[in-house]
Amino acid sequence: MPKRQNPGPVPRPTLREFGMAALANARALADESTALADLGHAARAFALSVVGIEELAKGIGAWLTLVHGYGPDAPPDTWDTFWELARRAGHAGKIDAGLFLRRVAELEPDEDFQATLSKAIGAPVQQMKLAALYVDLEPGGEVGVPAEFATQGGVEALRRTLVRECAVSSVMVEMAIDNAEPMAGSADAEPGATGPASADDHAGEAGENEPAS
Repeated sequence: MPKRQNPGPVPRPTLREFGMAALANARALADESTALADLGHAARAFALSVVGIEELAKGIGAWLTLVHGYGPDAPPDTWDTFWELARRAGHAGKIDAGLFLRRVAELEPDEDFQATLSKAIGAPVQQMKLAALYVDLEPGGEVGVPAEFATQGGVEALRRTLVRECAVSSVMVEMAIDNAEPMAGSADAEPGATGPASADDHAGEAGENEPAS
């Protein structure tokens, strides 16, 4: 399948608006995940928690691009990476980006959180999201249904971890976007002036409280 065209840089105000909207949507999805779980819809609740992480990753991408994506010193693949993240809903790399926020931001490590997260990353999170939404026919002939998936051990604990990440990290990234400035030595150029080359130029809940929107 041919690689999609990279539209190139966008104005910084547009990128800020995109990032903030994605982060607000991540929190809304976390809230809705919790509401569905409270109503007993565990499978759909889990799926929404994963989609929330995907939206969180968009916000992270916007933040990092605001810092690194403008001026003559911008890495040449910055906007290829941004558009890949912004467009591919459900892509596993987007989930990984959301989950590794603390590592990217070099924030204070939380050993318990990191242990849970490492386990989550080891699991096929994208496949788990699909299993929470769709009926499947396994190679051995077993029929997989979302309601049965939701009863598996660890699913609800993982959902709570993802919801907490959406709630806490979205606020931190919003603050980072508010204060985002270009890296030293990079001119805050308008898109297209001195921006990087395009793709054609080279190939869970915190404590007992639920997250608030």
